[in-house]
Amino acid sequence: MLLELNLLYRDFVISDFSPAANHFLIACSGGADSVFLLHSVHKLLAEHNLQQNIICAHFNHRWSSSSEKPVQIVKNLCRELNIKFVCGKAKNSGQNSEAEARDERYAFLTQAAISHKANIVLTAHHLDDQIETFFLRLLRGSGTEGLTCMQKARNLAPEIKLLRPLLEVDKAQLIAYCQSNKLFYYEDPSNDQLDIKRNQIRKQIIPLIERLQPSYKNQISNLIEILNQESEFIKDYVNNLNKSNFTNTKSFLKQEIAIQREILKELLISHSIPPSYELIERLRKSILECMTENQGALEKSVLAKKKISLSKEFFFECNKKHFGIFSNAQINNLNKSLQAKFVFDPFKFNLKASDLSPQIINIPQIGLLLISKISSSIDLSDISKERNSYSVYVDLSDLEKSKFEIRQRMPGDIFQPINCGYSVKLKSFLINRKISSLKNRNNFAIQNESEHLINKANSLENTKYKEHIIVMAVENSSNVLWIPGVELSDLIKVKDKATHLLELQYKS
Repeated sequence: MLLELNLLYRDFVISDFSPAANHFLIACSGGADSVFLLHSVHKLLAEHNLQQNIICAHFNHRWSSSSEKPVQIVKNLCRELNIKFVCGKAKNSGQNSEAEARDERYAFLTQAAISHKANIVLTAHHLDDQIETFFLRLLRGSGTEGLTCMQKARNLAPEIKLLRPLLEVDKAQLIAYCQSNKLFYYEDPSNDQLDIKRNQIRKQIIPLIERLQPSYKNQISNLIEILNQESEFIKDYVNNLNKSNFTNTKSFLKQEIAIQREILKELLISHSIPPSYELIERLRKSILECMTENQGALEKSVLAKKKISLSKEFFFECNKKHFGIFSNAQINNLNKSLQAKFVFDPFKFNLKASDLSPQIINIPQIGLLLISKISSSIDLSDISKERNSYSVYVDLSDLEKSKFEIRQRMPGDIFQPINCGYSVKLKSFLINRKISSLKNRNNFAIQNESEHLINKANSLENTKYKEHIIVMAVENSSNVLWIPGVELSDLIKVKDKATHLLELQYKS
């Protein structure tokens, strides 16, 4: 057995990482596993006269009054082996949770490695630890990556690698090594406390599993390896996806469900939001609903969107074009920017009445084009076909000599809705229709991928900026003829024959 352990270290530490070129910081708690780690690595490196490349680090969590005992055990072993010893201590005495204690311990190990110019940190996590972690995460509801548990190697910091060479070694073998070499080690009395979940698993659940399946360690270890390979495949696949389509709704929904979940998980992690299965599924289904729900009119379908609050700082939003996680502060800043920029003088223009070629009217203040086409032979059946409200057939025969303007809404504007025999205040109409502040610009932006940033900003349903509503009116008149993205006035709707087809577009 000891020969096998020596071969394990030769393969893992010496072959893969040239010992002459590396300095090792070994984390030693004083337990049998870490005492084995310190003693056996020292023995192996001494064969190459490189024992001076070892530093031993102990972190005192101050869990109890007996916390100084393992400190002395580790210090005495370092003195015996002539190994440099460094010690850290928890800020709070026994008050940290297991996660907080782990974070504090790794912060100490990282700093110790930097201070002593060690580029490899070794910890003594073994197979029993790995299996306990597997059950803890299984009960917590972890996904595939979570169930891969601890990795044999990972980067702890730039130029510093963390290695766990004992993850396939049974704890009983480590204890046997210590006893065979008459090495003192510390047995933590807290390991018997059954109010700790890990101890419940170790003392109560695992013995039952062992009776049912004596080879459970090999079976679970194999499962962890399979899950690890599958998880790595999915992560590599997602990393190789075209990042420009990463949050494109249609591209997302073409992926397999496992890939969709990985994309959303990475998106959540990038914003420091815990990626629980329930949250990932909620986001995934909201994206699907944006594409599949039937709201009747084409325009409403295009504008279908979902918004989910993730925290005080972030929210998730999706529509038929895009999805993403946005910061409330970022959106507020963008809205303020839009409020400052989206102010323009009325743009005045004439519409031709007899030219067969399209008339393209550039509105540079807001980056829009108004395209007018003569529609002298349009059939009413064509007009009745479903269209979005940025492309409308109109009858301007009563306004042939009029000049028009595109402008923001103004106090005193009036509007006659379709099939309504009288005009109403535009303000009242917008309120009754529940049109939010930048609704018609927002709706327009949401149909143009190139304007996705504005779409993100305008996605907030905020009523502060109703003056930013775009309208088309007769020059110097309060009578609004068209609210692009919302509705056409009854005054210019087609009754017998259309004179023009008007389309509002973003300037490319």
